[in-house]
Amino acid sequence: MIDPRGNQYAPYRPHIPRRAGELRRYAAVTVDLVLAVTLGLLVAVALGKDTGPDGTPTGGRATGAALGTLVGFSFVNQTLLTWACGASVGKLLARIRVVRATDGTRPGPFRLAWRWLSGLCWLPLQPYYWLRSWINVLTGGSPRGTVRDNEDGELYEDICGVRQVRSRDLRPDTRYARYAPSR
Repeated sequence: MIDPRGNQYAPYRPHIPRRAGELRRYAAVTVDLVLAVTLGLLVAVALGKDTGPDGTPTGGRATGAALGTLVGFSFVNQTLLTWACGASVGKLLARIRVVRATDGTRPGPFRLAWRWLSGLCWLPLQPYYWLRSWINVLTGGSPRGTVRDNEDGELYEDICGVRQVRSRDLRPDTRYARYAPSR
């Protein structure tokens, strides 16, 4: 290609790192989940005055506080912290970063919130997918392979255009910032 000054240059092709391995991603999700659940239970214990026979908090106030803390911490961890640092707590420990799948830059807050909400809505549907797969096995039916007929309920790899990559695969570029601030 030739620029307006008549200089010839090669078009920029963004370097998009490959996905992080499943073990790293599962470790990061496990750390994030354990952290959110533990924080929710601690808040429930602190606010719940009524305890059952085994010492666990009971009552609507403790349950509401636990769920609110769990969802709130999950949002802050998966959206705001990821927007600020490029990764959640679990991903930082697993040395994973979150990038846009199209160009390898950092995703913006709206894309991260969309990704968090998609994952949050995906989880409650897992019993439905499990039941439907067993019905298909028992009746001899086979899924057609569409999103509606997804047998195992798996999320596609780069949900909402966001990819999880190893942090060491994000190398700096001299012409462009590979891991530039979000757009």
